[in-house]
Amino acid sequence: MNWIILNRFKILVKGKKSKLGLKGIHEEHKAFLQNLLSNDVANLPDKKFNYNLMLDAKGSPILDFFVYNDENTYILDTDQEPSQIIEKLNKLKLSLQVFFEALDSKHIYIFGQDSEKFLTDLGFPIP
Repeated sequence: MNWIILNRFKILVKGKKSKLGLKGIHEEHKAFLQNLLSNDVANLPDKKFNYNLMLDAKGSPILDFFVYNDENTYILDTDQEPSQIIEKLNKLKLSLQVFFEALDSKHIYIFGQDSEKFLTDLGFPIP
């Protein structure tokens, strides 16, 4: 069993289903991130993460994130101040139904062999 404590800032990204299929992606928040970040977010499996860059018009990186797919939402993990990033993202979303929320709590990821047993022994329900 392994565990990681993440002390960096987190931003929750969520959205509504689109009335229009944006490049075959029906969730607006997924389409927004797919078009904004450097790596594939649309095909990111549930409960997995990847590293992404947000680039400027010249292709230079301006922000970096770990993007975690959590069922119907995404969590952006960054070392930047969330309020400044949310302000930038709100300017870029235009009319898309995409919403951002700063998460203040620490996150602990527990994974690997016997991790579910460890959590149930502590009294945490496993969905």
